[in-house]
Amino acid sequence: MKPSIGATVYHPIETIIERSASAKQELPDRSTVSIAPGTRSFPLEQLRDADIAASLGIDVSQKEEYLSDADFSAVFATTKAAFRQLPNWKKANLKKSSGLF
Repeated sequence: MKPSIGATVYHPIETIIERSASAKQELPDRSTVSIAPGTRSFPLEQLRDADIAASLGIDVSQKEEYLSDADFSAVFATTKAAFRQLPNWKKANLKKSSGLF
């Protein structure tokens, strides 16, 4: 028997739970979507904005790696290879002063 128009239809709770679980599985998890450092470049302004950087799916602990080589040299006055050789405390200070920390 079909329910009449406007009638309330009740489903067993098990059916509702199953539908809810399957709907969640279909949605992509933004926390796992990421772009590997060095595979793509973004403008400095986007990387400085925490909300934009997070929405882009980048590793926010390595924002400097998403700069183009030219932008990187302009911001840090060194190459990426030379920057990677610096001690962590010095890299952190440079990132803080450039707004990428």
